Amino acid sequence: MPVSDIDPKILKRVDRAETAMKSFEPRWREALSFFDNEQYVEVSAVTGELDRLERREGGSKPRHRSRLTRNRYTAKITEEMALLQSRVPAYECQPVNGDPEPVAAARLGDKALMSMHDTLNLEGVTQELLVYASNCSQAFSFPYWNGYEGTVLDVNHETGAVTATGCMEIAVLAPWEVLYDGGTQFEKSGFWCIKRARPVEEVREEFGLKEHELKPDAVGLPGERGEASRDLVFVYEWLRRPFEGNAQGEWLCWANNRQLQEQQAYPGGSEDEVLHELAWIRRPHRHRPLGAGEQMVDIQRTFNRTINQIAAWQTLVLNPKILAAKGQLLNDPTDKAGEVIEFRPMGTIEPKWQTLPDIPLGLFAQLDRCIADFEEICGRITENQDTNSASHVQALNEREMSRRSLVIKNLTKWYASQGLHLLRLAKEYWTDSQILALQGRFGVSLIEGFKGSQLEGIAQVRVSESSLTPRTRASQEAKIMQYAQMGWIEPHQAMAALNAGTAEAIIDEYELDIARQHEEIEEMLKMGEVPLPDAIGPLVGSDPEAAHKLLEQHLVEQAPPVEEFDNHAIHLDILRQYMKTSDWRQQSDAVKGILRSHYMLHEQALKGQQLEEQAQLVQAGAMKGNAGAAGIPQTTTGVASQPAMDSQKEGLT
Repeated sequence: MPVSDIDPKILKRVDRAETAMKSFEPRWREALSFFDNEQYVEVSAVTGELDRLERREGGSKPRHRSRLTRNRYTAKITEEMALLQSRVPAYECQPVNGDPEPVAAARLGDKALMSMHDTLNLEGVTQELLVYASNCSQAFSFPYWNGYEGTVLDVNHETGAVTATGCMEIAVLAPWEVLYDGGTQFEKSGFWCIKRARPVEEVREEFGLKEHELKPDAVGLPGERGEASRDLVFVYEWLRRPFEGNAQGEWLCWANNRQLQEQQAYPGGSEDEVLHELAWIRRPHRHRPLGAGEQMVDIQRTFNRTINQIAAWQTLVLNPKILAAKGQLLNDPTDKAGEVIEFRPMGTIEPKWQTLPDIPLGLFAQLDRCIADFEEICGRITENQDTNSASHVQALNEREMSRRSLVIKNLTKWYASQGLHLLRLAKEYWTDSQILALQGRFGVSLIEGFKGSQLEGIAQVRVSESSLTPRTRASQEAKIMQYAQMGWIEPHQAMAALNAGTAEAIIDEYELDIARQHEEIEEMLKMGEVPLPDAIGPLVGSDPEAAHKLLEQHLVEQAPPVEEFDNHAIHLDILRQYMKTSDWRQQSDAVKGILRSHYMLHEQALKGQQLEEQAQLVQAGAMKGNAGAAGIPQTTTGVASQPAMDSQKEGLT
């Protein structure tokens, strides 16, 4: 295809954005070098570029100088990454309105996103982005439809063209590969530009170019994305949302300042994002966010320097210098064991070993300060092992989570933004029936015959922050103690969880009860439009008491059932919280009646459970007393059962 010149105005804007980016790039490269355990590099104060210390010193280091590395930097970064990825996000699609079709599409969208989370390997994508975001402050993902991959349908042997079903893919972009308006935040920029170094032959083949039409203008760094060659070219992709004068927006692609393909429309709506930013800590006064790695580079450098100072002192102690008169030693001493050192007698002056002072304790204090600084930045607080109270552990966990909460907020926003983009791609390209595989708590379930058109009516995607909040062992143990003190779990369950060192099962059950009650509230809110039985109307004037009982019985039947496996204390707590909201006050009397009836069912069940437990305790005490009188030691344990649903309803009416 013909290659045309790119608009000079666009090139000028991209050039300004690239200049703004380059002021941050050396620090990013430095942080990534430290992450790769190459920690003897430094940004030059003269040129602003990243230099190796050997190059700055004019050659290799002297043999006697130690250059040790105790890499706490990478350990802290990977620890943060592991915590942020310890849980799977809970996607929640929001319908455009309350009609049945959008509501059904939203529920199906939740399942589609959970399926794509596995099939698109979002765990791996997230890990790659966190490496860049934690070290370099930000990273980007670019979901797109690859029409050349998937199942091959046809191959043209003359042209080599391949026809395939296509598939979704997600490109991970480093911060220096995404350019936007200098001095602005990513979201507020008027355009975005992707800049990637790609092999020349690959670009020529993709766009059908001849050899003379494309020349290398980039050099890959050794080991970076597997590239160490000079046969690379920078390929730019310009993205701009619809604007005044261009209702479709712009999507341009060029290299060597020449356009590679015809201009296309922006691949999304006027409010849609196609590049999704994962920022570490946002700062409005700077062009780019702030990463944890940028803060820890100097700490790791100080830690290494202190370690090497201790090693240098050890070397000096093991190989001390010899004090002698000039020309007194016949040969230069070495570090060979058992060596004979010959010298010329000069009166009473004899060679002697240099007296060395003890190692300065301040060096070890410096190491402790560095470790404390690492943990201060990463939010890991050293716990007092002498304090085992749940309140103390909970306070430490809250302090730790508060420092990580900003990153979690940014991570949930990235998941939600990308999730909506994936649903847009599925709606556009999944025209054939798909099979969604969902990995649930109790195995894999399949949804057959799914098509992208079924996702019509989804307004946005949300991800709950609580679904991503890490669960450390200390925080789980604190929750166990809290649940036990509140009476939400049995003592034997708390002891078993503490002995196992994990509360995953208990916490999951607790959260399932919360989710179940929220779903029941939503279900009861939709029952306000259910017509009342015809028999109630005639009784309102003649027999109000009978009408009230009939209405009450009708509401009990409409409310979701109270099951034996429900944790009634949790359900009652959620209902009480909802009844204090303004949303409760806006409901109709019928809906309030249904909710009150459901509340009464849980209350009756809880009272019945408590009475049965008291009866079992009395019976156990009596049996223990009888056995003690007979001289027979005996213990009895019992598990309380729930009252039957029929008895609950009878107690209500």
